[in-house]
Amino acid sequence: MEIQYIKTIYIEGLAAKIKRIRKEAKLKVTELSKAANMTRAYWYAIEGGVITRIPETTLRNIEEALQVDLGVKMLCCDTASSTISDSTHIHQENKGESEVSD
Repeated sequence: MEIQYIKTIYIEGLAAKIKRIRKEAKLKVTELSKAANMTRAYWYAIEGGVITRIPETTLRNIEEALQVDLGVKMLCCDTASSTISDSTHIHQENKGESEVSD
């Protein structure tokens, strides 16, 4: 059985941060986009704020290409911020015996 957990987090200034890091490191979008498994146009659209939602895998590919940690953590149950919206959120507590046997 699969349980899907989808969380959307808004990170203010992330696109500008990606662009700033790239420019400071004097890296070329052609090389970075290839390393991140995306087109140059997609990379530029992310940096320019045209693309406003990306999958976590894309974010991690960007981090790997830039060789940085952008500080975005996707933690279960972190509801302290009003900028987080959960599409699906399931908890299972251990109460007595499990209904699933080995």
